[in-house]
Amino acid sequence: MVRESRVLQRLRDRLPRGRSYVRNGSVVDLQVARGEVSARVQGSSLYRGTIRIKPLAAARWRALKTACAGQITSLVSLLQGKLPDNVLRAVTDRATGLFPAPSEIELDCSCPDFATLCKHLAAVLYGVGARLDTQPELLFLLRGLIIRNW
Repeated sequence: MVRESRVLQRLRDRLPRGRSYVRNGSVVDLQVARGEVSARVQGSSLYRGTIRIKPLAAARWRALKTACAGQITSLVSLLQGKLPDNVLRAVTDRATGLFPAPSEIELDCSCPDFATLCKHLAAVLYGVGARLDTQPELLFLLRGLIIRNW
């Protein structure tokens, strides 16, 4: 139990620092590609943070498409970025949706911190979260479902 509390304490320290790094512009050159997010984060030096995400399994993608088939009733709403509640639930379901499980995520940073989640990677995670808020279609790219040609 003591060990877990130390890990949680370290995370509590790193997450606010990561959020601060994003807010003050220390995350530069954030790139989202098929299965990978990479960025440079300015700390005491310029570090490279990379988040690799495994592609969505073909069977899971087929099941998700089947669950959503015929559920979109308004093209206008879709073009406005609005999904019906049942489609949104299917896409965000922890077990069967698009979001990766912890075992499908690999984190790497060039900083000397030995922690799995350093403050630089926390900043990259906050940065990609902000990017997904404005460009949710990038989640499909991250999960290997589309290939970006630009």
